[in-house]
Amino acid sequence: MSPLYKLVILVSLSSTGFMASRFTVLLFAARESYSAALIGFLAAMFAIVAAFASVHTGRLIDRRGAKQPLLWSTGVLALTVGVGAVWRDLPALFAIAVIAGLAHNTMVLAFQRLAGELGPPGERPAAFGMLGLGFSFSNLAAPVAAGFAIDHAGFTATFMIFALVPVLSYLFVWTDQLPWPPVHAAPGGGGAGRTPAPKRSGTLGLLRAPYLSRLYVSCGLLEAAWMGFGFLLPIHGTNLGLSASDIGLIAGSAAVMLVISRIFMPQILRRATPWQLLIGGMSLIGAGYIGFSQVSQFGWLVSFSAVIGLGQGVAGPMMNALVYEHAPAHEAGEAMGLRTLINNVSQSALPLLAGSIGAAFGLVPVFLALAAGMLGTAWSSRALWHADRHGKAQGKS
Repeated sequence: MSPLYKLVILVSLSSTGFMASRFTVLLFAARESYSAALIGFLAAMFAIVAAFASVHTGRLIDRRGAKQPLLWSTGVLALTVGVGAVWRDLPALFAIAVIAGLAHNTMVLAFQRLAGELGPPGERPAAFGMLGLGFSFSNLAAPVAAGFAIDHAGFTATFMIFALVPVLSYLFVWTDQLPWPPVHAAPGGGGAGRTPAPKRSGTLGLLRAPYLSRLYVSCGLLEAAWMGFGFLLPIHGTNLGLSASDIGLIAGSAAVMLVISRIFMPQILRRATPWQLLIGGMSLIGAGYIGFSQVSQFGWLVSFSAVIGLGQGVAGPMMNALVYEHAPAHEAGEAMGLRTLINNVSQSALPLLAGSIGAAFGLVPVFLALAAGMLGTAWSSRALWHADRHGKAQGKS
């Protein structure tokens, strides 16, 4: 089995353990009749603290490689989820949310670094597509598996079951099922017989880099558009009088297209470049949002949801690949950590902004604003694509 397929297995296991635990924590809080505001704050704790640790975590992975952070994070996640089997008062739930979020964020950054290094430069977009496939599988499997476990075995058993999943990930890493790429020289290296370490740009330097700065803006907008879909769909469906199962099917159509697009990513990349897929994916998301704002029939909503899922499926991995490609090799982990920070800020800000606009003017302006953001970003990215292509052509001449 190739290292990339093994990475997909590891990603699926690790993310399923985390996402199932998050689902279980939030559902338990709802069953305990905590307020919606408190549950929302609890949900945010899975991401907010981890977001502000992302840059430091990425820098740590640059210096130490992926194996040690993965061993630490999978072990900590297993212990943290196991706490939920015996301790589930409100402080425990918040502790689980913060620590599990930090552990999972470390895993994600390590996975991204591994995907970038295990995939040769010409195959790196396909490697990030495979990485996205692992996350897509866990997105589909975790809520379903956790829901059945809670209904048939209760919360205590569910926490115990999903504490064992990260243990499998730990064993996978500990037994060296993956090849571990060499660690880049740490800053301040050099000395007799050693190659001096390359100078680090730092966070501000990465933000000032011509390609990366614009890619980070696109990252934030792409994440906001995808977050907006998950946040606004239940509200929009309820406003239209749809049942919970209908809303679930609409969301499911996006998830199915997300998985399908990533299964066929290697074949798609034989016919299109990462820039073409990124621009095309953002255009599809924009078109899907325009459609969503104009229809109310179930069938059309399913169709436009599938368009949005397809767009996210092809654009998301390409964004990762392009950020990795344009970051200095010795700072790739930090660059991906900065991307994660920007994504989490977008995830936190979008519900607040969209909720305020929606309350004042309805959801149609929100959908159209997200569509305009995606289509405008796709259009402006054409210039970045041509500049990148021109620069590579000059480098070959």
